[in-house]
Amino acid sequence: MNEYLITQKEHKITQVVRVVDVVFIAPLLFYAGYKIGFNSWLGRMLVIVGLATAIFNAVNFVDNIQEK
Repeated sequence: MNEYLITQKEHKITQVVRVVDVVFIAPLLFYAGYKIGFNSWLGRMLVIVGLATAIFNAVNFVDNIQEK
């Protein structure tokens, strides 16, 4: 049996985590970066990581839904 197959329960859990990342974590990172300011290195990095988190998890969420 393929060791990379995941159960339906694990699939649902990963989808919930992706939604939480897109809806809560990414906006929080973006907001924190905005509040710190784009002039600082930390502020720019928080915005970049927030955007990357949102894009990565949204694309994977849609891909996982289309696979079903």
